[in-house]
Amino acid sequence: MAGAAGGSGGASGGTAFSSTPLVHTATLGAGAGKACYSLREASEVPCDPAGTGWDWMVEVQGKTWAIWTNGGVYGAGDGAAFGPMDEAAAAAMAGADDIPGLFQDERGGAFLDARWYAYDAQGTHDVSANYRVYVVDTGAARYRVQLLSYYGADGSSGLLRLRYGLVGSDEVRSLEVDARAGGFGAPLDDPKNRYTYLDLDTGEVLALTDAGARSSDKAWDLGFKRFNVISNGGVSGTGEVKTAIAARQDHLYDASGKPVAAAFAALTQADADAAFASVASADGLSFKADAARPYIINDGGAQSWFQFEIKAGAPSFFANPSVWWAIRGARRDAFAKLHVTALDGATHSYTVEMFVERR
Repeated sequence: MAGAAGGSGGASGGTAFSSTPLVHTATLGAGAGKACYSLREASEVPCDPAGTGWDWMVEVQGKTWAIWTNGGVYGAGDGAAFGPMDEAAAAAMAGADDIPGLFQDERGGAFLDARWYAYDAQGTHDVSANYRVYVVDTGAARYRVQLLSYYGADGSSGLLRLRYGLVGSDEVRSLEVDARAGGFGAPLDDPKNRYTYLDLDTGEVLALTDAGARSSDKAWDLGFKRFNVISNGGVSGTGEVKTAIAARQDHLYDASGKPVAAAFAALTQADADAAFASVASADGLSFKADAARPYIINDGGAQSWFQFEIKAGAPSFFANPSVWWAIRGARRDAFAKLHVTALDGATHSYTVEMFVERR
């Protein structure tokens, strides 16, 4: 849609999105498939899982569709996304400098399904702990885990305070974990830009690289990076760790899942203690290993890049072009604002319209 362009001629280099859109159409065919696109090359390119040559990828597996950026889950780049936006917000975004924040695809289990915090719960743009309690099954033991704060004593963000102990015992261990990871938006080559890995049995923070933790090390149980938490199992590691949510604290949220400011303002240490004490057993909990989740919403709802209808027992997929996203490329030198304008669930074909800025 030309009305969402903004800027002038940024596609060949500059600090503005192009005024003329690029349109890309691809067909994945029957079954599962992937197709990757390079903003710099303005073309489809190979989907190298260890490379930085592609910027966004469309993947279909059965009836599951996803758009991934290069970084976080797939690829070795520093890609990220922002959104969703409506057409007016996308039109007002003249260039990449107007993107307010960029977020990578994630890996996680119960800590991702039911996050331990709320952002901007009281209109102050802070990260507020909701005192949810999780149970972490390491294969050898089960621990109850509660995160209490995102901030250190000096107010620095990313210094997580947490406590944990064996389920069914009075044991409580308290820790501060440095999960700053070089700061929000730290470049890939910053050696601090990695998860901090914890062995729950010993309470020890382990000196591991992300690559080592993911491919060969079974000693760690939980990994922390700013406000994100992963566990050593599924897509995150070679271990057998699984997680479950044990105390949801649902009274802090309204029916739509939005945090209630007054409820968060009223939280006390006693509330945190009561939630932690309430988890005395893991019976009946649903445990899961970590799975990958794209930042670009793909649940078929109002903010998803596609939607579907159930017809004769089978879903019929179609694009949701009213929803826009901004993307940062794998090498941080190309950006785009885009939306999917067409989708055919039978042939697995799609069309993306994008306005590109290259630097």
